[in-house]
Amino acid sequence: MLEDSLGTRVQWTCEGHDCSVTGTSQAPPDCAGDDIFVVGAGAIAILCGASVGADHALSLHEASCRPLLCATESDCPQWPDRHYGCDGGFCTTSTQTLDMLDIESVCLRLAPRGDTCDAIDADPAVAMARATATSACTTTGCTIPASCRP
Repeated sequence: MLEDSLGTRVQWTCEGHDCSVTGTSQAPPDCAGDDIFVVGAGAIAILCGASVGADHALSLHEASCRPLLCATESDCPQWPDRHYGCDGGFCTTSTQTLDMLDIESVCLRLAPRGDTCDAIDADPAVAMARATATSACTTTGCTIPASCRP
């Protein structure tokens, strides 16, 4: 079981490199198509709402992403080729560098996830998190701003 910063819990299963969310404690945001939750594997593991279109293409809704929380490494998702540990309460890996999506998800960690993509996009906290993430990332990398740290 994985849990994000809003308390959304999901079952996580892997068959080799094919990993997926198999059950959730709440419905993903209603965006378009077949809406699901997916686990993102950046420098910080995140839980995001996504839609699967008629063409089976996955469309991630980045503003719905929240970091996965942990007390120990066993609370984090693991892939055969990517290991996550627990650092400061977040599932992190040293094999990836922080990017804007990591920063945005940490800055939004306490902002409620709207029921629809339209509601999420209209949330002023999303605009603020995007602006903060943009300023936290330069050509040399990203750092988590003090205003977004737990």
